[in-house]
Amino acid sequence: MLDFLFGAAFTPNKCKTQLRLCVSRIKLLQNKKQVTIRQQRKDIAQLLASGKEDSARIRVEALIQEQNTALAYEILELYCELLSVRVEIIKLNKSLPEDMQESVASVLYAAQRCSAQLPELLAVKEQLQAKYGKEYVKRAITDESAIDEKVNPRLIDFLAIKVPNPKAKLALLSEIAVEHNVDWEVVTIDDDDKGAEDNGAASSGGDLGGSGGGGG
Repeated sequence: MLDFLFGAAFTPNKCKTQLRLCVSRIKLLQNKKQVTIRQQRKDIAQLLASGKEDSARIRVEALIQEQNTALAYEILELYCELLSVRVEIIKLNKSLPEDMQESVASVLYAAQRCSAQLPELLAVKEQLQAKYGKEYVKRAITDESAIDEKVNPRLIDFLAIKVPNPKAKLALLSEIAVEHNVDWEVVTIDDDDKGAEDNGAASSGGDLGGSGGGGG
């Protein structure tokens, strides 16, 4: 009764429905992303085969971001499935069960960053906020306190918007070259050379930022 008077109450059926809808949408998005990723890898292989290594290095950054998002969705799908079968447990326990802290906090963290692609997460966030309060939700979605609230560190990393590590870029380029039988010389970055690679990435940051915006 008090929940009705002072704010939305936690509704297990609504929460469960939105979680299941979210899982279905993630599956659809994952299928589309896999098609996009395969095409991006093919395009990069063609650039390497044509000797356009600089272009390939730029394109591989977008690929890394796309693959990271796909991995984040994979984690999120598991958490949504878990919570969908545990909504009654959420209802019956006043406090958040210890073995559900990671899944709940991670779903909240993702809701703050993926709601444009997964609008169902906003409804899930509202339900969890009705159950556990605004202050808890705020801590779970804030980068500075997310780890303390048990948000999955891998999810945080996959959803982070950042310039990929130069070694990670070269490793993926090498992987693509092997995958598509491209005769491309693998370049290994030593620690002494890392600074030069970082400077090169920084100098092209303006163009990369524009490219990233177009992808969204």
